[in-house]
Amino acid sequence: MARTQLSFSVETDGMLDAIADLERVSEALPRRHGAAFRDLDRRLCAIFEGDIAITPPDVRYLGDGIFVAVLPIELSALLATARRIGVI
Repeated sequence: MARTQLSFSVETDGMLDAIADLERVSEALPRRHGAAFRDLDRRLCAIFEGDIAITPPDVRYLGDGIFVAVLPIELSALLATARRIGVI
């Protein structure tokens, strides 16, 4: 009797790396001074404390049973700001 087997995987490495970057941003911000850094810190704290809802990660199909989890847009925006102002 033939048996059909389905297998798939979800790649999360990119999302986990981005979350690690957010942790580094959070650790670096207390040593930075200026309005842009304070604003980023407030936004980061609001998300981590649950005051701002974030969308679930987007999961996209790449083909051949492989999916990739994509960081929510709210967290991507924080990382973009952190890069723009030189935190990371």
